[in-house]
Amino acid sequence: RLGFSYLAFRLLHVLRDYQTGKLPALSLEEFVTYALFFPALTAGPIDRAPRFAGELRHTTGNTQTVLSADPSAMFSGGQRLISGIFKKFVLADSLALLALNSQNASQVNQTGWAWILLYAYTLRIYFDFSGYTDIAIGLGRLLGIRLPENFDRPYLKTNLTAFWNSWHITLAQWF
Repeated sequence: RLGFSYLAFRLLHVLRDYQTGKLPALSLEEFVTYALFFPALTAGPIDRAPRFAGELRHTTGNTQTVLSADPSAMFSGGQRLISGIFKKFVLADSLALLALNSQNASQVNQTGWAWILLYAYTLRIYFDFSGYTDIAIGLGRLLGIRLPENFDRPYLKTNLTAFWNSWHITLAQWF
């Protein structure tokens, strides 16, 4: 289900840009690669077709795809992939044991423990979602595609607007 929503966001964006004349010419290969780019299909980030197509094209302007084996890109992609796996499968999944849920909430009888469960839940959501995003960005870099960032330390922001704009950056930009 989640993968379908990201695909729907991408296709709605392309349709809207096409209707308003803002969509650049895309080859069928570029369009299909953009719509079905597997690292970002299930959990984002939500990318824009023109930006993504620019990543696929040579800087000289021809439309052949670029999948470079740049050692620094491979290293940073691997680092990001490992970071995402750690966030998701170590931090988020460990916090899930402690995080607020219906079973834990019914057993809590002290305010302090309720706050601990609540904070564990918020951190679990962050590490889960940002972990999946880091995995997607890392895989993208390994394939030579730079996907946009999706999180910018949202829990350190000072107000709700700044939090929202740094929680799921590409979704906020999409809207």
